[in-house]
Amino acid sequence: MKAVLKMQINKNDRNDAIGIARIMQTGWFKEVHVKDIDSHSVRALLASRALLVKIKRDLENHVRGLLKNLGLVIGRATFNVFAARAEELIEDRPDLVAAVRPLLEARNAVEQPTAIRRACYFSSACPSVKLTPLPLVPEHVVNLHLER
Repeated sequence: MKAVLKMQINKNDRNDAIGIARIMQTGWFKEVHVKDIDSHSVRALLASRALLVKIKRDLENHVRGLLKNLGLVIGRATFNVFAARAEELIEDRPDLVAAVRPLLEARNAVEQPTAIRRACYFSSACPSVKLTPLPLVPEHVVNLHLER
C-alpha cells in the first residue's frame, strides 16, 4: 500500500485518502490481526518477569565479580544459598560489606514480586515459567484459577 501511495505525483492528505479508498475498493490490502487485551496483558507479564530475572542475574554476576577480584568465590549457588554464601564471605570484611550488602538487598527486593510469577504460572501462554518450582501457593489462588 505504501508503494502505491508513494507513486502519486501530487502528494497531499486529500490524494492519500483517495488512494487509500481505491486500494480498499480493489482489495490490494492485507488484513491484520488485532490482538485482544488478554494477549497484551500476558505479554506485559512475560516482559516484566523477564526484566526482573535479568536484573537478578546481573546483580548476582556483579557480586560474583566484586568478590572474585579479592579471591573469594561463591561457587555454584541456587535459590537462597547465593545470598547466604555471599554474606558468609563478607562478614569479617567491613569494606566489602559496604559494597556488596546493598547489592544483595536489591537482589532480594527484585526476587520478591511473586505476584508476577504466579500470574505467569497460571497462564497457559507462559509454559517456561511452569518449569520452575512455584513457592507455596495460597489455596484461594489455586481455587480462583480452577474456577475459570
